[in-house]
Amino acid sequence: MPIQTPPQNELDRLSNRGRAIYDDTLKAILEPQFNGQIVAIHPDSGDYEVARNSPHARKALRARRPEGIIITTNIGPARVDSLTLRMIAGQWLTGGSK
Repeated sequence: MPIQTPPQNELDRLSNRGRAIYDDTLKAILEPQFNGQIVAIHPDSGDYEVARNSPHARKALRARRPEGIIITTNIGPARVDSLTLRMIAGQWLTGGSK
């Protein structure tokens, strides 16, 4: 059975909701103790899980919340991700991002 992806506007809504949960509630709970780790957030419930990497955080949260979208984000100050920078540079060089 193929995975059904929600429409983009629903993904945007859930992503914004997950970010708001982090900024408004979780940031004060998780920082600085868990800086550098990942938090997985279930936007519909506000439930979350912290782990050293995204797959572990998602798997632990999915065990409790089998339905719905899970958003992941880094805990703590934003860090520069060299892979992301390489992808952006590659898109710019090939004209893929405007």
